[in-house]
Amino acid sequence: MQKSNKLSLRVCAGLVVLSAFAYAARWVQNMSIFEADTGLASPRAGTSVFFVLYMVCAVLAMCALLLPVLRSPLAENVPAMRCPDGGAGAGCLLAAGALTALGGALSLLAASSTLPRILALLALAAGAAMALSARQGKTKADSALSALCALLPVAYVCFWLIVSYKAHAANPVIWAYAVEILALAIGAGAAHFLAGFAFGRPRLIAACIGCAKAALFCFAALADSRALAGQLALAGLGLYFIGSLSALTDSVRPVKPRH
Repeated sequence: MQKSNKLSLRVCAGLVVLSAFAYAARWVQNMSIFEADTGLASPRAGTSVFFVLYMVCAVLAMCALLLPVLRSPLAENVPAMRCPDGGAGAGCLLAAGALTALGGALSLLAASSTLPRILALLALAAGAAMALSARQGKTKADSALSALCALLPVAYVCFWLIVSYKAHAANPVIWAYAVEILALAIGAGAAHFLAGFAFGRPRLIAACIGCAKAALFCFAALADSRALAGQLALAGLGLYFIGSLSALTDSVRPVKPRH
């Protein structure tokens, strides 16, 4: 498993660095494209072009780092591939669960209508599921509780996508919320692929690339202005995908060279 551990470290370290630059690129874009008088975004601004090009290049770089996964067969215990066995991956999932649950608790206190309350409750449930996935590890990955822990983040991110789109639907400035919508849409797909390992439909490369893209956009979206609860939940979601990617890449079996 030493080669797999090196792959996991290389992939996750690269993702963290690329995510940090994605945050910086989005922050610079936010500082420069919105007109002070109207609040509208400047068309064809240089920082917007740079942000788009950077995100495309970052996704391609992650795909290149994940090329060894294409040649790696699935592990014998498929459900266990999405669960970390201690280490940095488990730490990321525990932190993700804590941040997501805290964001949900703050949202529940501030909610004044039905949809935000439901989203806050789902955040609390998803946060608990993320933390449980880390605590259970690989030994209990094929249990019914582990399957539920894989399913709850899917419901949470999908519902968050609906609530977010509804909240921003009347905003004519698409750049103000586009990164958040993309982060949630990509995150819903990544969470779906992760759940496939618990329900007997694993797609390793799709899950790995989905987690990488979702984490990139989640951390880029942190440069936008939103309530503290939303920032915590978005950071938790990004950490969830990094921890899951660490578990997946650490679980692949290296291909033995032919003699």
